[in-house]
Amino acid sequence: MRRFKITIIDHQLTDIFILSNIMDNCCMDVVDVSYHLSIEDWLFSLDNNKPDIVILNYILLDIIDHDLLIENDISLIVMAEEDKMRPIPRDRFPNLISKPFKVENIVLCINKVVKLKAKNLEIPLIRTVKADLLTIVSLDRTDFIEVKDILFCMAEGRYTTFHLLGGKKIMSSKNLGEYEKQLDGSLFYRIHHGYIVNVSHMTRLIRTGGNYCEITNHFKIPIAKRKQALFSKFIKGCG
Repeated sequence: MRRFKITIIDHQLTDIFILSNIMDNCCMDVVDVSYHLSIEDWLFSLDNNKPDIVILNYILLDIIDHDLLIENDISLIVMAEEDKMRPIPRDRFPNLISKPFKVENIVLCINKVVKLKAKNLEIPLIRTVKADLLTIVSLDRTDFIEVKDILFCMAEGRYTTFHLLGGKKIMSSKNLGEYEKQLDGSLFYRIHHGYIVNVSHMTRLIRTGGNYCEITNHFKIPIAKRKQALFSKFIKGCG
């Protein structure tokens, strides 16, 4: 079974690192991820390492030879900040990845392109990609965690600490509000200004000495007074 080669062309090494790690962890039909900091460098290596897919920084759209991509049957994915995506013609460039990066968006986009190429080449895929990962960016690294393993998230100033199954903790440089927007609202609930809980790991509600929900591993998380009635309705809806 064939797997696909992807080349990232971008001058920002941080973006290259994040994309490469996401694809290494989530995109099982991608066998090789390479990168170049300029189109010139990529062209120099093209004869020896022709990719199936190129992920390109949008600022290079006017520089890359689009006829060359067509001649070599190379699919194009464009990445750009959300506010820069509006002028990009979707009819010409339907495959877009927005920044800041979200694992699910990257995986869905790559999955779509890979499936189309596999169909055109009449080859089977190795297996489908996983979209149930969350990217945790800290000051010195990027982690990829399975959403189902999150017990709860705790605010620590401008940072967020993820408490995971098995007792592992990971600190993110993003605040809790950012993750409240990203996490699935049918599974995660912000019960307090300092906590978001995964209700699938909730074992019981405690009303002795205050209001708490108990999470797997016997963590007791306080429920803010103003959240109690709404959280009760949410729990009933989950049942």
